[in-house]
Amino acid sequence: MAATSFFKNTGINTFGSAAAATGTQTRYYLGSAASAPITDLDGDPLSTGMLYANSTNDKLYRYTGIAWTVVSDGLQNLVEDTSPQLGADLQSNGSDIVMADDDKVIIGTDSDTLIQHTSAQNKTYVQSDGLEVRNKAGGNLTVGVSPGATKSVSLYHSGSEKLAVRAGGVLVTGGMTSDSATVAGISYPSADGTAGQAMTTDGSGTLTFADAGGASVGSAIAFAIAL
Repeated sequence: MAATSFFKNTGINTFGSAAAATGTQTRYYLGSAASAPITDLDGDPLSTGMLYANSTNDKLYRYTGIAWTVVSDGLQNLVEDTSPQLGADLQSNGSDIVMADDDKVIIGTDSDTLIQHTSAQNKTYVQSDGLEVRNKAGGNLTVGVSPGATKSVSLYHSGSEKLAVRAGGVLVTGGMTSDSATVAGISYPSADGTAGQAMTTDGSGTLTFADAGGASVGSAIAFAIAL
């Protein structure tokens, strides 16, 4: 086998001069090619350990004595890089991003927002000073969690606040419909009475409808309730 596989017929290699390559390099590196070589650059049979760079897929191949196998296909294991950085968007390519229990997804340069699933409580935490969920267009607010003095959790419809949980209680904007209701320990009937009836109490927190004429003063109470 000739000892000039690293070189072109002119004797000039990819490093610019014949002196730049060692004897081993000249024998085993075949340079760049669009497809796998079947001989060395002088037409001699391939030897185990020979290398070539595929110019079509940018991969480095090694000859095993039987076939060409990929030696380098870019970074294979991220665990080998202690400070990896993306050069472009990370595409999932049909696969999942799997997070182990108790690991965190940290968002923001100050690490003040994180998402974590805990193994002990089997819960998912979102930690942030504030949280807003908006529609796809980003215009209409759906859910808002406000920090600071307000400390409220609000539900919105088409960008308008409808339900807010605040320090002073719950604020409902608009009408509210419920199948049943208990307010301050008093249970209200779930069905309407008949015309002319009034609500009466049994003295134990339960209200019912009864004919107004059958209730004496002091034992019957009429309520006008707006929820």
